[in-house]
Amino acid sequence: MMKKKKSKTNNVISLQEAREKLDAQRKKEDMSENDRNLLDKKLKKLEDVKESLIVSLIEESENGIADLFVHFLGGMFCYDHRAKKWMRWNNHYWVDDETNSVLHCIDGLIVVLKKEYVKIDKIYNDYKTATEDSPNYYFKIEYNTILGHIDSTITFLRILRN
Repeated sequence: MMKKKKSKTNNVISLQEAREKLDAQRKKEDMSENDRNLLDKKLKKLEDVKESLIVSLIEESENGIADLFVHFLGGMFCYDHRAKKWMRWNNHYWVDDETNSVLHCIDGLIVVLKKEYVKIDKIYNDYKTATEDSPNYYFKIEYNTILGHIDSTITFLRILRN
């Protein structure tokens, strides 16, 4: 599991402060063109990660997990709260999910999320040791937050699965 972000009271700067430091670093006139281009590439990569389907669904709202579920499994399954059971669409009407196929689909969704986690964690490894005074600290906070969202979603789906 990912560690939670430390609060500002622990003398750790916020995401906004880290972003401001990064922007200030980028605007420095003595920054070489090569360093500026490298920083722009890092920002673009982070933007791409945040815009990926899974990350954007999870981070978009408090309903991120539900949005993720609906995006991948919507129209195939629904939960009947009165009967307290999953229903499966059989192309004509809803039937009891007697074979628990929804659980296999949740397992598949967990596998997809784990792959996304591993992919993003490889990027995050470049920033794990970044200190607050480093321009990379912003990336460290952002990737840590994204990984935390994915980890929480996997945990929730495992609970749902059981």
